[in-house]
Amino acid sequence: MNSKKSLSMGQRNWMTRGLTLLMAWGVALGAKAQVVINEFSCSNYTLGVGGDNEDFVEFFNPTGADVDLGGYFLSDNLGNVDKFEIPAGTVVPAGGYLVVMCSAEGELPTNLYVGGFLNTNFKINQCQGESLVFADPAENVLESFTYGTEFSTTQADHSWARNVDGGASWEVCVTPSPGGANGANPFDMYTGYAPTPTFDVESGYHAGALSVSLSVPGNFDIYYTLDGYTPTEGSTLYTGPINITETTVVRAVAFDPDDDVPPSKAPSYIATNTYFLGAEAHTIPVVSVSGNGQEDGTWGWGNGEGAHIEFFHADGTFWVEATGDSNEHGNDSNAYGQRGFDYITRDQMGYNYALEAEMFHVKSRDQYQRLIFKAAANDNYPFEPGAHIRDAYVHTLSHLADLKLDERTNESCIVYLNGQYWGVYEYREKVDDVDFTEEYYDQPRHFVDF
Repeated sequence: MNSKKSLSMGQRNWMTRGLTLLMAWGVALGAKAQVVINEFSCSNYTLGVGGDNEDFVEFFNPTGADVDLGGYFLSDNLGNVDKFEIPAGTVVPAGGYLVVMCSAEGELPTNLYVGGFLNTNFKINQCQGESLVFADPAENVLESFTYGTEFSTTQADHSWARNVDGGASWEVCVTPSPGGANGANPFDMYTGYAPTPTFDVESGYHAGALSVSLSVPGNFDIYYTLDGYTPTEGSTLYTGPINITETTVVRAVAFDPDDDVPPSKAPSYIATNTYFLGAEAHTIPVVSVSGNGQEDGTWGWGNGEGAHIEFFHADGTFWVEATGDSNEHGNDSNAYGQRGFDYITRDQMGYNYALEAEMFHVKSRDQYQRLIFKAAANDNYPFEPGAHIRDAYVHTLSHLADLKLDERTNESCIVYLNGQYWGVYEYREKVDDVDFTEEYYDQPRHFVDF
């Protein structure tokens, strides 16, 4: 007689059903595990994906069956992987793609599918070292990509993409293809960026003529400009020290000489130094703004051209710099050659998240994405002598009296445009800006209506 206990019919049926469910669950998880992040970008500056210029992540499904990612998570923080739960019914088609916008619009349920795409409740700030995290329903991290450690930042309108769909190697893509195949054009794919040129002479004030040398590690060509314009392969090739005899903005970029033979490096980030020569330092801070085609001071960089900005202390020593774009600001000042302008640091360009310094002596705030530069023309219009201080004076009185008003903290400065003296300005905090409301009122973007 068999001494082992035999299973009842009910027990056998229960085990059979349980094993079937476990196998089905395992198959489903296996299918989902094969869905991969295929491309992502925090540099969407002019691409207009989803009708706007927001961060995006593309999933690729190499399997022969549709996969529903409902219950999985996306995040920008490895310490909070369940930040955004992907809704049920979010399908990656067999052999196809799914594009999700990391726009922060998903903070509001009504905006979850704005623009025709699924929108997360977060953005990714690449210049602050944030991450892109993909986790399963049990919060196990399936894939993660962290800027600044694993992946460099990317320049405007570039992405990180697998060299082929589902491939193991990641490359910089200069022509992103959200929702389309990766690697279709090998000349769009690079193994990274060329190293950024360095200067052997610090920017700022110098008593006399200078000889400035540029360098990069490795076998790369350096091209430079002396007029504030963006350097390209059509600019002057660097062959030896540059003689500087007057106030000059030197901008330099490195190119891979073999960039026509993949794999190669994409052009480097642009290095910028302003040298002030033959004049004593001013008694107030100095700002050097450089960019393409702005000799008339119309400050129209909002069309996609970058604007580089450098701040110098009153003694002429370097303070802080950033890269972004600019737009005209003001009404009365448009009647003058010396016009007001807004400056905006763009994380999408990959240089900086913000101007990281205490820009105002009465404020402890140390990050500014946006600043207004005013020429105070409303105190000098129509074309009558004015002190150019009335508006700033009123705002300063409000601050000193602690009137709890939304005054614009201001500082006076001298502005140079592409190396040319552009006069006395005052720079201010921008009040109608989400960074301002978050800093002082803890009110994020969806709680403010400008």
